[in-house]
Amino acid sequence: MKISFSNIVTAIFIIFLLFMGASSALAASMESLPNPIGPANMTLLDLIIKVLQVLLGVVSLLAVSMFIWGGLVMLTSGGNPDRVKKAKDTLVWAVLGLAIIILSVVIVSYIDQNFRF
Repeated sequence: MKISFSNIVTAIFIIFLLFMGASSALAASMESLPNPIGPANMTLLDLIIKVLQVLLGVVSLLAVSMFIWGGLVMLTSGGNPDRVKKAKDTLVWAVLGLAIIILSVVIVSYIDQNFRF
């Protein structure tokens, strides 16, 4: 059986409609959903800190994945000097990125603890 592009698009559309119907039924059965950001009376500083914490988490994940990528390139280099240099550069920049992220987390935590009104 040959799978065409239109069959794939149709299947994705049907799955989307099924999930949309299931999610609307679930939403109708729930009384209220909690606010994922926080309480409704958040200040601007609270919102900025929350956004920075999420961004730092995403960037941390990216830095760790680059560290893993550099290690894999090093392991698969086979002694090729160009690939070894590329892997070392990736590892150095990943470590520097993690250090900057840790420093950023410390700064955001300091602001969060010391500048509450």
